[in-house]
Amino acid sequence: MNNIKKKINKIKKMNLNGKMDWEIDYFELDNVFQDEKGNIVRPLLLVIVHPESYYVIGTHLVSPFGDYLPEFLEKILDYIEKSEFCPGKILVKKSELFTSLKDILKDLNIRLELIKRTKSVESFKKESKKFFK
Repeated sequence: MNNIKKKINKIKKMNLNGKMDWEIDYFELDNVFQDEKGNIVRPLLLVIVHPESYYVIGTHLVSPFGDYLPEFLEKILDYIEKSEFCPGKILVKKSELFTSLKDILKDLNIRLELIKRTKSVESFKKESKKFFK
């Protein structure tokens, strides 16, 4: 959590003024992998996509075991910090992601919206299934 606070403070100092939307969601991959502890898992994939162009801004893979949301938050902040196109609004489908991001994004003056479908992420998911077959 300390890393997250440092990242928030660093991003605040950057005085970013985002104008674009990002869609963010995560889902379980169909493929199985062996994690660093030797467990066979279906990992979770965080995906950040620009909804108008379907450009994939970033991805991050985690084991579904344990508390993965802080790791996702840290990665999202990494992408905000390093992106040339800072978001003005982030659209999410999962309520737990919304709850986790709400206060952080408010501090960064980035609007957050809970939506029923993340169409660009769903498109990525569909295409990734083809790729991993």
